[in-house]
Amino acid sequence: MPPSCGAPSKVTVLVTTSPIPSNPSTALIDTCLRGLDINGFHWCDKIILCDGFSRGSNHFKRGRIDDAAATAYRSFVFKLCQRADSVFVGAEACAEPAHSGSGEQDEQSPQRGLISVVDLVEHHGFALSLLTGINLARTEFVFVCQHDWILTRSVPLAKLTEAMTGPVRYIMLPAPALSGYVDIAKTKYSIDVTCGRLSTAGVSLLPLLMWYDKPHLCRRSDYLRRIFSHRFGVGEFVEDVLGRDKQLPALRQAPNWVSEHEQYGTYMLEAPEAMVYHLSGRKVRAAEEDLWMHLPSTPSNCVRLHLASAARAASRTLAGTVVAVPGLRAPPSTDTPGERRFGGRCYACGEKGHSFRFCPSRAGEIPGKQQVLL
Repeated sequence: MPPSCGAPSKVTVLVTTSPIPSNPSTALIDTCLRGLDINGFHWCDKIILCDGFSRGSNHFKRGRIDDAAATAYRSFVFKLCQRADSVFVGAEACAEPAHSGSGEQDEQSPQRGLISVVDLVEHHGFALSLLTGINLARTEFVFVCQHDWILTRSVPLAKLTEAMTGPVRYIMLPAPALSGYVDIAKTKYSIDVTCGRLSTAGVSLLPLLMWYDKPHLCRRSDYLRRIFSHRFGVGEFVEDVLGRDKQLPALRQAPNWVSEHEQYGTYMLEAPEAMVYHLSGRKVRAAEEDLWMHLPSTPSNCVRLHLASAARAASRTLAGTVVAVPGLRAPPSTDTPGERRFGGRCYACGEKGHSFRFCPSRAGEIPGKQQVLL
């Protein structure tokens, strides 16, 4: 039975989506939603915010797409609307939906949180799309997640909502790119973020030097009063405008960064391993059969999209699990050995200089299956 009170009743999940090459397939957003459901957000209401687009040659990040991509995206949005409990149209979406979807659920005994779809029609960009969702939500908290971020660990939602008191206004889930965050802050900015560490409600939080658009929990009222008091333009991101360009420089220049940080209240949950993974919506493609993708998780705690894959996973230095993501594949690689040097760190062996796809340690790891990996 759904909880009538507690953390799920206090949180609305806002999922943003926009045109990507895998449209009209819903495989990517289905993976996102399933990751949310099995990791703590099953009973939370969800609002899917479908950004619009402008016409032209394809530039997905800028929301500009050609006729073929537009047709595919409209088909994608139509599929989402068919499965939703309610549908809203336009950026000025009000409390009354344009029409009800066909989300097959008994109102007397719902089996999950309600799902609403907002069809924004015109291009807005992440920040302005999110504002529509913030205005529609009626809960104390919102959890923001872009369509290509996948939850890979169970989220202690009750503890996080309880921790949102005092200076804590925003809690981001740990991502692989910030696994060495303490060392990065010391090396790059000469700031020891452990000086501002908080232990509250059974969780440990590290202060973030900037706002990130990665999956995070925030009070709805803080979004309205603090974030959207700024006037965002079409196509802008909160992370770029208020995080990178405003908060980070302010903290670096402050005589006492800990005191200065109190007005921002951005924190990251400390956890033994990353809790989210980025699948890159602009890279993945639709596939007719299940092909192999990479998620850094363990067999017991992975996003269970294809359990058989966990048995095939090899133990590596950075313990990873190869899992199948139904309906998705990676694009043809241009990252051929010797063509250019990969600047990141390989997930399989932990070494810099090559990507996971070209790791020498992975030769022949999955015989009989096409190795199409991110």
